[in-house]
Amino acid sequence: MTSPRTRSVFGDAADDPVTQPVTFAGPASPPALLIHGAIDGTVYPRNSENLAAALRRAGAPVRLQIYADRGHVDIMLGLSSALDGDGRLMKDLRTFLDLP
Repeated sequence: MTSPRTRSVFGDAADDPVTQPVTFAGPASPPALLIHGAIDGTVYPRNSENLAAALRRAGAPVRLQIYADRGHVDIMLGLSSALDGDGRLMKDLRTFLDLP
């Protein structure tokens, strides 16, 4: 949370635990699908790995999907079926949501 770009998003709260989803992992957490790109240099995959581990420890259902060939923007763009390329991300999302 020390990069200028991160500071521009979180400001003075950059070191505050409330900016970290892992802070809120608990037994009442809903089922979670964590999607991350292995080559994400904005938010490192370890953040999703740590969140998945915290959710599992709390007994919350979680699925962690890391795409070896995608970065931060690729994941965001992949949330549009028109920009998902090979369709893997949308397929995984639809499966998690139990949609046809």
